[in-house]
Amino acid sequence: MNRVLFGLAVFALAAREVNMLKCHMCSSFSNEDCKDHTKDTNIPLVECDNKALTKWHGEMVQTPVLQNIVHVFEIDQPVNHNQNIEIINPACAKMNLKVGLQKYTLRTCQTAKTASLDPCEVIRTKLQKSGVGSGVVVDYCDLCTSEGCNGAYGLSPPKMIQLVFGFIGLMLLQAYQHCIA
Repeated sequence: MNRVLFGLAVFALAAREVNMLKCHMCSSFSNEDCKDHTKDTNIPLVECDNKALTKWHGEMVQTPVLQNIVHVFEIDQPVNHNQNIEIINPACAKMNLKVGLQKYTLRTCQTAKTASLDPCEVIRTKLQKSGVGSGVVVDYCDLCTSEGCNGAYGLSPPKMIQLVFGFIGLMLLQAYQHCIA
């Protein structure tokens, strides 16, 4: 019984995420691959930290269509934007916006949905209150909490490799323990 528990522990350690959450962070305003789900694997994963969010927001401010509404995508951030602080309870977000007749996709980090907070609804509400909400509509907004889940595939290749090697390790451990028993 102890061998089985030890094997499961080894498998769990091999499969777990050791780093902070990584998400795709892009905008189809500046990168067409962000919109196309068949090409979004070209977009690298970025750790969801304060520096990445500050950079993403800086790029959104440079987008003329988003300049007046970029504040609606903000999440609580520390006052010192130069610190690389981990976001508490992060999630990956994917949003499809309709601006006039044009459709755009945004992928970023966001606070995860909780029983009392739905960031997608907060964004929709902020857009309506901003006065430009009638010209910008959130067609789709979803949050997920596994690495790279705001891309085309929910299970990213690095996580798949971890699972495969964890399973192989478990099988080798079981075979070894069976031989010495």
